[in-house]
Amino acid sequence: MAVSLHSEPPRLPSSSKAPKTRARARASLNPFGGPLLPSGSPFGWNACDRAIYVQFLTALLLLIVVFSFAVLDGWPFLLRRPDDEMALRTTTILAAVALLFWLGLYVWTRRFYVRRGIKNSWLLVVTITAHIVTGTAVCYALGPYTAVSGLITVAALLLGMVLLERRWLWIAVGGWLLSMSLMHLASKAGVLPFLSLFEVSFEQPDIATVAVDRAVAAALIYIPLAVIMDHLISVWRQDERSLSEAAQFDSLTGAYTRGFAMSVMERAILKAGRDGSRLAVLMLD
Repeated sequence: MAVSLHSEPPRLPSSSKAPKTRARARASLNPFGGPLLPSGSPFGWNACDRAIYVQFLTALLLLIVVFSFAVLDGWPFLLRRPDDEMALRTTTILAAVALLFWLGLYVWTRRFYVRRGIKNSWLLVVTITAHIVTGTAVCYALGPYTAVSGLITVAALLLGMVLLERRWLWIAVGGWLLSMSLMHLASKAGVLPFLSLFEVSFEQPDIATVAVDRAVAAALIYIPLAVIMDHLISVWRQDERSLSEAAQFDSLTGAYTRGFAMSVMERAILKAGRDGSRLAVLMLD
């Protein structure tokens, strides 16, 4: 059945091209071109896809931290430049090393890791473990009450959305709590080499200045995360859009399906009745 309405002209279906486009995007996944993140619904991602997403997110967070410490002396995460230069330098070096580790792991995963159709692998275990250790170290170095801790918290929520399976989510959450608890006990016992930089830099500054610093820190954190979140939502809805288009158009002729054509005619008739305009309907069955 072919239906043509003057008010809503038919358009060519895109559902037949969607699988080819998605397959081409996955085939071009390499460190020198193509999409930076996996496409398609997260429910269909394998272990490599999930690991790549976590690696990219963690590398982005560390890039923000490294830039803050290497260029801005810790601003706006620290209230002021700490007097202990060695602590600041050590934290910057450790953050840079962690950033290089995550970038290297990300490039290696995209370039050399063999993509299999499984959802569990050693790569995902290593990625989650490294994410927990890195987040714990950052929270210790910068202090538990800074904006970076909020950054790690939001990252943990995104991590849960990416992992999806409950067992992996609980493993990540349990590992995070255990790691933070051990770090707290080690700090209380004086085993760690230095106090957090937030404690070192703490004093009683002007409240307005602190408020401005926290606002800038929030902007540096949540704007990049908003971009990541937008991508995650868009790929989440790709399969939904593909199914919707497949239900609306015939894959062979490109014409409206019977059910969608009836709904289009009903909307057109209601609109014509409200506007008092003329309506022409041509049906070929």
